Amino acid sequence: SPDYSYSATAFQNFGTVLEALQLYKKHYGSVDIHSNFVVPQSSSWPPSLRGFRLGKSLTAILSDVKTLQSFPEYEEQLKRLDFDPFRRRMLENWDFVLLALSRYKSLVGDLSVPPDFSIPEGDSLWPRHVWGWRLGRQVQSIRTAGSFVNDHPHRREQLDSMGFCW
Repeated sequence: SPDYSYSATAFQNFGTVLEALQLYKKHYGSVDIHSNFVVPQSSSWPPSLRGFRLGKSLTAILSDVKTLQSFPEYEEQLKRLDFDPFRRRMLENWDFVLLALSRYKSLVGDLSVPPDFSIPEGDSLWPRHVWGWRLGRQVQSIRTAGSFVNDHPHRREQLDSMGFCW
């Protein structure tokens, strides 16, 4: 069920959501965004947006269809950015984990990702939509808490076949 308090906040801050989504598209070339995306603390983003939880805000908006339908102008503004709120889902973070781990291994040679490793902003060796992502923090969560793999044995097998360091 939607988090209605966060949904209300997301709708109240729709201008901020829209501005951040426009800049995301400009930076990364698409509106393919993961649900945990937070605007990086980077000089390439306006100070007013740094730290903004864009992924969570979009997820809240998408989960509250009734409210979104009562704001047709919001729907239209999203569609102008090629973000159709009624035909899309947020990218699964698991897709990003696999993509980033695969790239990390191809660049470093193993999957011993340090906990403080973040994917470098602006590094053409990485896909643009994962720039700034805290891969080390995510890997640490997989190792210690079983994030993404608890109740998903096939995911654990995927990581094992890649040589994941538990």
